[in-house]
Amino acid sequence: MKITDVSLTLFAWDSIPPTSYGQHSARPTGKSDLGLLRVQTDEGVNYEVHHGGNSLNNVANLHVIMAIRNTEFFEVLLPDAMQKYGLAEDITPDKDGMVHAPTGPGLGGAIDFELVERKRVGVLT
Repeated sequence: MKITDVSLTLFAWDSIPPTSYGQHSARPTGKSDLGLLRVQTDEGVNYEVHHGGNSLNNVANLHVIMAIRNTEFFEVLLPDAMQKYGLAEDITPDKDGMVHAPTGPGLGGAIDFELVERKRVGVLT
């Protein structure tokens, strides 16, 4: 298999509602610069993304998977409890085995800040 074409399209996404999840240094501007990477092969081989290792990485991976035309699997490691941590609601296959990306701001996954607070061991200032 050979890669026959690689293209990167850069674009700006304006008018995003600014969202803040807490008191930190981020200053939401309502704008995001994005890129779309396309890799084409000579054999039409699917590109499958591996498990992200944790809940938030899996949310990011799912968005990438949904943007790739030649992919069809979302990897779920079993037992899955060891990889699900830190989100208020994790990605779970529905009764048909399909998964759906969160639709909230940013990556869409709601961080479980109560869990974060309970597990906090210190704060750097």
